[in-house]
Amino acid sequence: MNLDITERKAIASEVLERWAEVQDILKLTKEAMAGPGEVETEEKEEKYEENLGDLLEADTTVDTVVFFKALGQEEQGPFTQDFLAKLLITLHWWGDVDISSPLALLPEDGYREALEKVMQSEEGLFVSHPNSPSWLANMPPHSKDVFCVNMFCLDQAFQTQALDFLLPAFSLFPEKDYCIITQPHTAPNTPLLNAFTIVPPQPQNTFGHVLYLIHRASLLGPPKVVSLKPHLLEQVHPLLEVFEEETRQEIISQSKLFLQERKASE
Repeated sequence: MNLDITERKAIASEVLERWAEVQDILKLTKEAMAGPGEVETEEKEEKYEENLGDLLEADTTVDTVVFFKALGQEEQGPFTQDFLAKLLITLHWWGDVDISSPLALLPEDGYREALEKVMQSEEGLFVSHPNSPSWLANMPPHSKDVFCVNMFCLDQAFQTQALDFLLPAFSLFPEKDYCIITQPHTAPNTPLLNAFTIVPPQPQNTFGHVLYLIHRASLLGPPKVVSLKPHLLEQVHPLLEVFEEETRQEIISQSKLFLQERKASE
C-alpha cells in the first residue's frame, strides 16, 4: 500500500472536496444513533435545522467504525472500501488522531481538522518524492542507514512473539543497521516496542509522533567479554578508530604491557 505524502494529500483532498456529502452522512448517523425519542424531544424544543453545527452540539456519540461503514458504497456512501482503508491509515498515522480501536469515538468535527493537517504537511519538501531521481540525495549517509516499519498487525494471542519478526525484517535490509517505528503520542504501546528505545525529540521538532529505534546488534544477544589474549590484539585496533591518535597509542601500549605481564606470571 503506497501512502507517500502525495497519496495522503490526494486522499485528504478527495474527502474535503466531498465534505457536504460527509456532513450529511454524519448527520444521519448521529440521528440514527440518537434514536427517535431523542430526535422527537429536540424537535419539540426547537426546529431541527439542516446544519451539522447544530447536530454536533447534541450529546450523541458515534463510533468511528459506524461512521466509516456509513461512508462506504455498500451503505450508499461515496467511498470504496479500499479508499476508506487508506483514509483510516492516513488519519491514524499522519492526522494525529488515535484510531487504534474500532470503538474509538468520532471527534465532533468528523476528522476535518485532521484532514486539513494532512493537507498542510510539508515533509515532502525536505526529502523529495520517493520516485524522483533526487530521492534522499541531500541526506547524509548515516541518516539513510535505517528502514521503517509502517504497519505491524499481530493477533493478541501471539503478541509475546512480536520480537521474533525483527530479525527476519533486518534480513530483508542487510545494508541497514537500524529499524524505526513511529506512532502517535496517544497510541498505546505494544509488546513489539518493548525492545525499542524512544528517541528524545529535538527542541525544534514539530513531528507529532513518538520515534522508536532499535539496532540490529541488540537482537543478537549480549556481547561476550573475554580476557585479552595475544591473538586478539589485532582485533582491538578497529575498535579504537573513534579515538584520537594519542589515546589509541596509549590503549595499545597498555594492552601489550598487560600481555607481557600475564606471560611472565604464567
